[in-house]
Amino acid sequence: MKKYIILLLIIIMPFSCKSIPEPENESDSLIIGSVVWDFPDGLFQLEPRTLRNNITIAFVNLTTSEQFKVNTSDGYFNFICNGNDKFMLQYVMYQDPSPAKSYTVSYPLNLRIDSKPRKIIYVGHILITFASPGISEAKEGDAMITTSWRFRENYVIENKIEDAKAYVADNDGNNVWRDYTILNLYEK
Repeated sequence: MKKYIILLLIIIMPFSCKSIPEPENESDSLIIGSVVWDFPDGLFQLEPRTLRNNITIAFVNLTTSEQFKVNTSDGYFNFICNGNDKFMLQYVMYQDPSPAKSYTVSYPLNLRIDSKPRKIIYVGHILITFASPGISEAKEGDAMITTSWRFRENYVIENKIEDAKAYVADNDGNNVWRDYTILNLYEK
């Protein structure tokens, strides 16, 4: 029995590792960044925490009007584009469904992202902070209590390009991105 479990783990391991997708066309680019959501005074009535996983990021392709969403993994998000399109990072959202409670928070960003052919476009490290939680309204109905909260909210975009380079190197399975130039989107 032990042998079967070990064999199963050996088979599953390569498929469980997330890797950055490879370009499909010569002009393809990689859009990459990270989002961390910090609740220093507590997430609602829970203890303080920092979220890095399962944050949903909504984008719109301004060139084609296509809307799509990606999720973070260890804070990072990425997607491939054709190297010519322009995007808008519209908002980030976190939903924590649990059997008894469901938390949903979102934050609008509206950050413009211009891609360039055969480049890695680094959006930056986006740190969103929701501090000083307080109940603004509670409603009861349909066997459910809905509570609205207010937070002191802000965000900063930090340049952690060395961390992004390390992430790309660690997650670039076939080293296809190693020769691409990294452009820092918000570098002056």
